[in-house]
Amino acid sequence: MKILLYDIDFNTQISLSIGEYLSIECESQKYFSQLIANCKDILEDHIAIIDENDKVINFGKDVLTLIDFYSIEQLSKTALGKLYKQLDVIYKDEDHFQYLTKIEKAVDDLLKSIDQYNMDFEYEIPSTISSYLKLCDVKLKNYSSSVYEDIINLSSLLGATKTYKAIVLVNAKSFFLEKELEEIIKSFLNYNQRIILIDNIITDKKMVNQKKLVIDADLYDILY
Repeated sequence: MKILLYDIDFNTQISLSIGEYLSIECESQKYFSQLIANCKDILEDHIAIIDENDKVINFGKDVLTLIDFYSIEQLSKTALGKLYKQLDVIYKDEDHFQYLTKIEKAVDDLLKSIDQYNMDFEYEIPSTISSYLKLCDVKLKNYSSSVYEDIINLSSLLGATKTYKAIVLVNAKSFFLEKELEEIIKSFLNYNQRIILIDNIITDKKMVNQKKLVIDADLYDILY
C-alpha cells in the first residue's frame, strides 16, 4: 500500500509493507483538519491511499476514519452485516441446526400457553443463523468501563470481515495510553488491516513497525 500526500515537499509517497503502519504527526491545525476531512470524504487532494493493485482506495466506501472512540455500536453495524453473511455460509448444513427442533418446540409450547384467546396460530422457523442473531439483536459487547477493550473488540470484527481496506485512527495518541495504543495497533495488524494514525501533536517516540512522518507548521516534513 502507498500513501500519497499532496501538500508537503519531500515525502509525498510512502510505501507500507504488510505489518507496517503510518503515523502522521501534524503541528499545523489547519493541515491536520484538511487531512481528516479528506479521510472522511469531505475534501480531496490532500491525501490518497493506493492499494496493492495500484487502485485508488475510495475514502467514502473503503476507509473507516475513527474519530469518536465511544461510537462503537454505530461503527460496527456494517461489519456485523458482513459477519452475519459469513456465518450463513459457514453454518448452512443441517447438522448445525439440530437445535432448531428445540426452538420450534419452545415456540409451540409458548403459543399453547396463550389460552385466553380462542384462536389458532401458525409460524415459520427461520432457516439461517443470521436470522437468529438479528432476532436476538446480537452486537459487539459494550465494555462500559473500557473504551480500549471496545476498540480491541471492534478491530477483531473488522479484521475478520475485511469490511474496510484501511483504518484511520484520529488523535489516538492523545486518547489512549501508549501500551493500550500498541495493543490496538497490534490487533489490527494481526488481521493484516492497513492502519494510519493522524495526530495533531508531535511526539518523541517511534513505535515498533511504525513509519512516522512529522510535519511542522510550515509543512516541512521528516520521515523516521
